[in-house]
Amino acid sequence: MNRKELFLNWLKEEFPNCLDAQFNWDLIENLIDYAYKTHGHSKGGAKGILAQIIPEITEEELDRFLPDFSDEDLESEKVTSQVSRSLEVETPEGRLSAYPSTDPNHQGLYIDLIIKGGSATLPVAMVEYAEDEADAEGPHIITRVWEDMQKEDYSARHIHKLPDVDVKMYFTFGSDPLFPYQNGYVIVHGTSKTAAINKFRKRFPDRHENTVNCAFIYTQKQWEKTGMDKTYPCLEVIK
Repeated sequence: MNRKELFLNWLKEEFPNCLDAQFNWDLIENLIDYAYKTHGHSKGGAKGILAQIIPEITEEELDRFLPDFSDEDLESEKVTSQVSRSLEVETPEGRLSAYPSTDPNHQGLYIDLIIKGGSATLPVAMVEYAEDEADAEGPHIITRVWEDMQKEDYSARHIHKLPDVDVKMYFTFGSDPLFPYQNGYVIVHGTSKTAAINKFRKRFPDRHENTVNCAFIYTQKQWEKTGMDKTYPCLEVIK
């Protein structure tokens, strides 16, 4: 997965379902390509264009994702980075290698066994953070284990119990009279971003399929940067 794909995935995660109502994802991807093609792969030029189009994104976040070089270089950089960040331990059966996942939605560590002589690499375990486990509402820290390392699929799974946390999400509204409120915001408490969004959707059902019935969604950290609490009223708190 190249840097552009990581950036688009991050956008979808940070602003779930809301940007869909205002932008077409293909359009955003084309704008990124346009910014780099027009400005010769200049991060400064691309950042300026994207910051104007999507003002909700900070310069720090754009710096994190936007490269100064081509996707081919990024693929090479990703592989090199993964190797440099791996941890290996020699055992009589071969080397145990631990390395990070490159999936931004499943951050975690893989553990493989590299058979002596380098003839095969077999999966041993994976420990990851996941919010989208199909049969268990997230978020979770999950350990997956391959009892038979020659099989592709893991054979056992353990979902670790996380301590209860209070996550606050902020849902804003424009002047559209069809929004639940106009020109203000709602605070929703949950045990995760996903849980808070689900609470909001239960209280204010989607008007359009797979689109949250608000203008934008912010995490606590994002909200503090906007300063909108000084301009708009809090209209409701959902716990």
